[in-house]
Amino acid sequence: ITDTDTLVVGVEAIITAITATNSSPNAVNSATFFTVTTSITNGVTYTWDFGDGSPAGSGSTPVHTYTTVGTYTAVVTAANAVSAISTTTVVTITPGPVARFVLTATTPQTVSLSFPITITAVDAYNNLVDTFNQSVTISDTTGTIAPISVTLINGITVSNFVVYSATSPVSDTIEAITGTITGTVGVEIRPDDPRCIKSAI
Repeated sequence: ITDTDTLVVGVEAIITAITATNSSPNAVNSATFFTVTTSITNGVTYTWDFGDGSPAGSGSTPVHTYTTVGTYTAVVTAANAVSAISTTTVVTITPGPVARFVLTATTPQTVSLSFPITITAVDAYNNLVDTFNQSVTISDTTGTIAPISVTLINGITVSNFVVYSATSPVSDTIEAITGTITGTVGVEIRPDDPRCIKSAI
């Protein structure tokens, strides 16, 4: 009589290939979708480093939200009991659509003298929108500012303006607008006659 025992040995395969992709370019604070593909899938776990200092992700199709504009390198590692393999995918996060204009100027200024104003197109999170290349209309409280139109290049311009009316110090609100997008800055405009300034103090 011969006794026969059968021993079943499971041999786990080595992961030999891995690729990763993502849905970017995406706007900041919107979802970025990731996908990883490996030569085998059974018994494989996936760990993600999204490259922005956030907690690690997991799974073969994670979703992540980046809160800062920039370029990130996400690293995914696939592992099973006998092997581990990693790859990267580059993520591009862009500004959102233009939400408003930010105007900056030094105050006070003198009537009829040129002074610079910086106009910047920003998204809802104050990121520069460097794809904005359009003209904006300029107006002010006095109705005498010039020029009345300037063009932003790569989302910004530093342009010189003149306000032609102020017989006494006046608080002038200067506005940039295109469509529904606006921005303002307040500048005190003083007359060029020192006696007017003195009498107003």
